[in-house]
Order: sequence, then structure tokens, then C-alpha cells
Amino acid sequence: MRIRQPASPLLLFVAATLGYAALQRWQPIGPQHAETLDSLTQLGAAIFATVAIGMSARRQGRRHRFGWALISIGAGAWAGGQAVAAYYEIVLHAVAPYPGVPDLGWLLFPVATSAGLWLLSASSRAGALRHVLDSLIITGALFLIAWVTTIDAVLHNAEDSRFSVAVGVAYPVADVVLATMAVLGLSQMAPAQRRSFTLLVGGVLLMTFSDTTLAYMLSAGKGPWPPWASTGWVAAFALMGWAALTGRGRRVRESARARPGPAGTGHSSSELGLWQLMLPYLPWICAAVVLGAEAVRNGMITGVDSLLGLAVATLVVARQFLVVVDNRTLLRQLHHEAHHDPLTALANRALFNQQVQRAVTAHLHTGAPVSIIFLDLDNFKGVNDSLGHCAGDQLLQVVAERLRGCTRSDDTVARLGGDEFAVLIEDHSVPPALLAHRLLEVLRPPVHVDGHELRVIGSIGVAVAAGQDGLTPTELLRRADVAMYAAKDAGKGVARMYSEAMEPLVVASGGRHELPDHAGIGFRLTGVPGVP
Repeated sequence: MRIRQPASPLLLFVAATLGYAALQRWQPIGPQHAETLDSLTQLGAAIFATVAIGMSARRQGRRHRFGWALISIGAGAWAGGQAVAAYYEIVLHAVAPYPGVPDLGWLLFPVATSAGLWLLSASSRAGALRHVLDSLIITGALFLIAWVTTIDAVLHNAEDSRFSVAVGVAYPVADVVLATMAVLGLSQMAPAQRRSFTLLVGGVLLMTFSDTTLAYMLSAGKGPWPPWASTGWVAAFALMGWAALTGRGRRVRESARARPGPAGTGHSSSELGLWQLMLPYLPWICAAVVLGAEAVRNGMITGVDSLLGLAVATLVVARQFLVVVDNRTLLRQLHHEAHHDPLTALANRALFNQQVQRAVTAHLHTGAPVSIIFLDLDNFKGVNDSLGHCAGDQLLQVVAERLRGCTRSDDTVARLGGDEFAVLIEDHSVPPALLAHRLLEVLRPPVHVDGHELRVIGSIGVAVAAGQDGLTPTELLRRADVAMYAAKDAGKGVARMYSEAMEPLVVASGGRHELPDHAGIGFRLTGVPGVP
């Protein structure tokens, strides 16, 4: 027998919301009872969100705990305002005074919730400049929508006291700030927090939409607020409570940071969905639609509307310019990572091969000498085996720093992999033999790693291209490799200059070159200035 799967929570939520809206629309229990039920349902939904969010806050890390706690405080303040309004309506059979105590609780909700959303999304924010531009774009676009639909009408049609007008304007302005923090946080939220935060933001945006719709209807004289429209507030708090219950079982580790992207971003673009990257621009698109509809309705755009639209458009252009700059920075970063060793920051094998190709090509055209020095550390495997790979990595970093300090800026120093290093020499003002001697000497001082004193010994092979026709980069690299293995077979801590005499005696065994001791021809340093 096949067991039927229960309906998804989202379908149940949608069904319940539509059912409640239908109940309020047709009011089968009578207008008075429907109104009482509506007031109590709004109060119950706000209390549910307050308790659920407060319980979720206890299981979070410090920053997220404060964020959820502030949102719980905001929901509790809204519930307090609704409780007073319900008391006037149900017990006193009157309408709560405006402005009054309910407005204080209702206005505290967007203030506390905005601060809470900021704390929840603070660890996921992008670079400072991009974050500021995104904030200004979203705020400007939402304020433009609020100005066209609500604020302008409130200011022009106001017949009440200045305080009443100020409270009336405070609602859409507070909602603009709240919606800005919600959209901005969702556009930069890490995958681990995305589910609960999306539900939370959905509730917040539904709340601001309901507030804005009510303010628009009142300011435009569209008649009384339809009873079914209060479903938006009930559904908003239900979503927020659902978000808290969804995230309650997981404690978000604030120490876990996403891999940084370019220009100090908190998350790389690959971790964000396409809809998240486009989300900051969505309010501007909506604002453009609203502005266009206003122009069609009135036959013109007012000066304030034009200035707000131009300001937001300028911010969008600046944001796109920043995207171009970030992309160039990212390309440079990727290019550097593709051509440099991540452990030592030296050139890697790919870059070294490119440089050798260029240098040998120039040598074939101009005859300028080119040399390659191969360095292989002796007994390096013993360090990894006895002290661990972390100690081996520290040793490689010290060796890389010493090689950099011993070579010139025109030389290309590379780590070819493992414990193999190479130096490409194009400026022969210092003979390659002397430079090889210096490299051996600079490696001699002991290296202290985790309380252990390590002595570095290396074998060096040198190959020089000077006046040789038809020499390829591959051949030059091979000769340096042969010379390096000749030095290894001749004894540790020595250097060998490539000679054709090595070739007949090279045999492949186990993937490496082996040479008898008498085959290697070491270079003589007698008479070279600076060599004792």
C-alpha cells in the first residue's frame, strides 16, 4: 500500500491564506464577528511570530542572536499596538485615536526589524562601496515608489496637525528602510542561511506591501480599507514565525566565512544565485514602471519625481561601473593564481615555461645568452614523513624567500612542484656558476620549524644557451634537468654545469636520471670574483 505524502508546508500556507482572505471577503459569520475575528487573528499571528522568533534567537550565535531578538522585539511591539487597537475595537466599540499608542508599537516594528535584518546579513555583506551603492539604489527606488504612491499625496492632502502628517509620512519611510534591509540582505545571503532568511524576508516584504497599500488607499481617497486586505499582515507574521521555526534546529556558525571574492567581497559570485545578483536592480525596475504609469496618468512627471529618478539612475550607472572594475580585478587575480604557486607565491611551472619560451626565442634572434638553474632539495621527503606536511610547507616557504633574496628582479624564480625550484637567467652580468654557488650558500643557514632545527641541502644543475643554433626551450630545460641529477649523483649540496659528456651515461630508471659519479662535470669557480 502506497502512503500518500503530505502536502508541502508552502501549499498549506497558501491554502490557509486564501481561505482566510475568502472568509473576510464574504463574511459568512457576519460583519461584526468577522471584524472581531480579524483583530484577534492579527494579534495572534503577531504573538506567534514574537514567541517563535524569540525561541529561535536563543539557539543562534551572538550576532544572529541579537538580530533575531531585535526582530522578536519588533513583532512584540506590533502585537502590543494591535492589542490596544483591538481593545478599543472589541471592548470600547470605538476606533483607537490617531496618532496614538497603537501607532507607537506599529512604527517600532520596522525600526527594530530593520536593525535585526542588518545584523543577520552583516556577516554576508559585500565590499563596503558595493554595499553602500546597493543600499542607496534600493532605498532610492523604494522611496521613489513611496513618494509617487503615498508620501506626495499625504503632504498635499493633509488637513490634520503637523504631528499627524509626520506620523503618516513615517509609515512609508520606515517601510522603505525595512524593505531595503530585507532586499539587500537576501541579495547577499549565504546558502546555509538562505531558506529561513528567504521566509523571513518574504514576511517582511508582505508586511511593507500591506502597509504601503493601506497608506495609498487612505491618501488617495479610495474608500475604507477592505476587510480581506488585512490578510497580508496575518500572512506576514505567519511567514516570519515559520522562518524562525525553520532555522531553529540549526545553529549558524558565524566563524565560517565564505571564500572571499574580489575587492573584499564577502561571497564570491559563484555562491550567489542569478536572482540574488539581479535582486538589487528589481526595485529600480519597479520604480521605473511606477514612474512611467504616473507620467501616463498625469501626462507629465513632476520635478521631484524626475530628480529622484535621475538620482537612482545615476546610482545604477555607478554600480555598473563598479562591476566592471571588480571584473577587471577578478581577472587579474585569476591570472595571478593561474601563473603562481599558491604556497610560495613564486612563478609556477606554466609561467616558467612561458618565460623560457620567450627567452629562448629572443636568444635565437639576438644571440643573447640564456641560462636555467634547477634546484632540488635533498632528503625533503624525510621532513614530511617525520614532522608532517605543515612543517614541510613552512620549509618550502623559507627556501622560496631565500631564493628571492638571492636573485635579481629580472630573474624568474619558480617552484616547479614538490621540492623542485628553477631560476631563469637572462642578465648574465653575474655568471650562472656564481649565482648557483650563491644559491647553495644562502640555503646553508638552518631553518627553525616548530622547535626543530633543519638544515637545507640542495642539488643544482645549470644549463646555458650561448651561441647555439636550433636550441629549443624543451632541450634547454632537459639539459638543466640532466645536470641537476648529475649533481645529485655526485653528492649532496653540489652544483653541476651541463656537458655533452653526461649524455651517453644517462639512463632512465624509475622516472629519473642516474649518472655514475665520474660522469658529472662540475664547474670550476676558481678565479671568479666573490667566490672564496
